[in-house]
This record gives sequence, C-alpha cells and structure tokens, in this order.
Amino acid sequence: MTKKVIQSKKPKLLYRSETNRIIGGVAAGLAEYFDVDATLIRLAFILITIAGGSSILIYIILWIIIPSESNINLRGDENIKKNTDEIRKKANELGENIKKSSNQSSTRNFIALILITIGIFYLLENFGLIFIDIDKFWPVALILLGFALLAR
Repeated sequence: MTKKVIQSKKPKLLYRSETNRIIGGVAAGLAEYFDVDATLIRLAFILITIAGGSSILIYIILWIIIPSESNINLRGDENIKKNTDEIRKKANELGENIKKSSNQSSTRNFIALILITIGIFYLLENFGLIFIDIDKFWPVALILLGFALLAR
C-alpha cells in the first residue's frame, strides 16, 4: 500500500500590500487575496464612489482594520493603532505637499482650469449633450480635485 501525503494548505491571509500600494495598499491587498488585478479593485472603488456609494469610507475602514504585510502577526488593537498612525502620517504628508506646491500663479491657474471645466459641463448640459445631472457631479469634481492636488 502506498501512503498518500496530505498537504495542509495554508489559508490565504488578507493584508494590505506594501509593494503595490498607491494610497494605503488596501486595493492591492484585496487583489492579491482574490487573485485579480489591483487595477480592477481600484476601478471598482472609483465607480462605486461615482455611483453614489461610500467606497471612500469603506476604504478608510479597511485601511484601519486590515494589517499591512509586515504587521500581519500583530494583535488587533496594536494593528489598529499602527494603521491609524499611518493614516495620520499620510494626511500630514499630503498637507505638507500641498503647502509646498501651492504658489499663487499655479493656484490661480488650477482654479481657472476648474472653472473652465465646470463651465464646459454646464454648457454641454444646456445643449443636451450630457445626460448626467450636474448637481450629482459635485462629489466627483471634489474627488478629481483631490487627485489633481495629489498629482501636483
């Protein structure tokens, strides 16, 4: 008789990625866990937000409770403390970057670009060329504004 070797399969662990992160590593961690492309998870977060969902709040909650790759063995309360400290640090870095990059001419140009874009949307809506309700567009505009500030 031959013995069958039973291999115990290690369960997959959910963690935030430290190598493929853009903001907090949540989307990349979920992508690794579900074995899909991280871009699809990021796109899902964006589409849910645009559709009026609360994926930004969900992302922040997941960022707080899911351990990072290097902190996977920490206790729950230690993990949450480390994650909230990381969020605080990222927010401070974002604020500093905005302070450093904001000079009057670039700010004026940026505001002008936003006003022109909003004007174009209203003009296209008046001619019936856009079939979205501009009043529901404001959250998307704020999100895009935030991403634009991050890109600067």
